[in-house]
Amino acid sequence: MYSTVKTEVCARALEVAESLQALLEERLLGRTVDRRKCGCCEYAKVTGIYKPNLHEYQIASSLLWRCSMQDQCGKLWFQGIDALIPLTEIFPMFRNAFAGIDVRVHHPSAFVYEDQPHAVFGDSARKEGRRFTGSGRIVDVDGETQAYVRPIGDLTQSVWVNAELRIDSNMPQYGSQLLFACNVNFLEFGVSYNRGQCRYYDATEPARMRTAYILIPDGVGPRNRYLPIARLVDIDEATGKGKFELDQSVEAFDPPVKAA
Repeated sequence: MYSTVKTEVCARALEVAESLQALLEERLLGRTVDRRKCGCCEYAKVTGIYKPNLHEYQIASSLLWRCSMQDQCGKLWFQGIDALIPLTEIFPMFRNAFAGIDVRVHHPSAFVYEDQPHAVFGDSARKEGRRFTGSGRIVDVDGETQAYVRPIGDLTQSVWVNAELRIDSNMPQYGSQLLFACNVNFLEFGVSYNRGQCRYYDATEPARMRTAYILIPDGVGPRNRYLPIARLVDIDEATGKGKFELDQSVEAFDPPVKAA
């Protein structure tokens, strides 16, 4: 039974991948890229789009899709498709294409930055492009209760579609330290962030204004982008109960029960 299900999943994933490959070829084949900063040749051209070898844990990962390139001097190389298409497009493109198929899609991650308001740090945050706009919407989190949030608007075109906010403590690898995590797309296929498996951050000292952002690295765009999610605004260190304020672009919701 398991092998039959696995074969069906692979077949569906391959069909989607072939359609996606055709769309990317139509969009990218023949596109030229300026190479004047890299040597004697003026430009390079996209000559092919390659998906990963058929495997249920590879074929849907945008990180493994490649463009073949050739410059005027005949030099050949491969590079990721994210060098030609912004990650803000790639994330929803692959997530929507493989929706409903139990394969691992590459998801964005949240990182926590300290947005302290003093002059030097504040100026640095603004220069980097971090912009958190408080909504006044507060969610409560503790060791037993998580909060689930999502972007407001059309989720089919969003970089991310849901996130879990959690607080944990008394874990062997961290001792009694009070920590929090923001797990992006927690409810999607192939995502498994359970207690102790998250990227954790210190949950004490709310005055340090620790804020979770999705970082979109500088690729096609002019600079890194930071998509704000939530900020830790209060913590009771005795009970482990914390409060997060959501960015104005984010709302809380009650998710369906996630299958084990």
